Amino acid sequence: MQNMSEIAASSPRVAHVPHQQSTTSSTAWEHATARMTDCSSKEPKPADSRSSNQPFRYGLMSWQMAKVLAFIENNLHRQIKLFELACECRLSVSHFGRAFKETFGSSPYQFVLRKRMERARMLLLEDGYSLSQIALECGMCDQSHFTRAFRGTFGKSPGAFLRADPGDSAS
Repeated sequence: MQNMSEIAASSPRVAHVPHQQSTTSSTAWEHATARMTDCSSKEPKPADSRSSNQPFRYGLMSWQMAKVLAFIENNLHRQIKLFELACECRLSVSHFGRAFKETFGSSPYQFVLRKRMERARMLLLEDGYSLSQIALECGMCDQSHFTRAFRGTFGKSPGAFLRADPGDSAS
């Protein structure tokens, strides 16, 4: 059985070219290996003040938060799909859901519903809007759905909200 050097010597296609290094590349290689050795010998430090046994949490970056908030604000009048929000952030749907909850403290659905109800509350305080108009403006399919969602969010129906004292409407 032949070893590799015998095979290489007998092969007409393999030619031995002496390896030449310039002093520049040799020096660069020495610096790179020294840095790698130096880095590998150091104990890794946590990126922040968390203890090392606490898992690191990933939320949305500031540009992602800005894009998502603007998208939600501009589209409250229609159905907003999770896929659309994830695309705005350039994330997968599953990763976006986790990052969103980490950032805002609620699921995207709950967050959007809360934003819709806050807009509805503002529209209720303005004159000239019927409940069905407000429902459609806030992305609800009908007035009944809107009333149930409003009661679930604020603890009272839109009618009771309007009848309440002006100082009490800030709830």
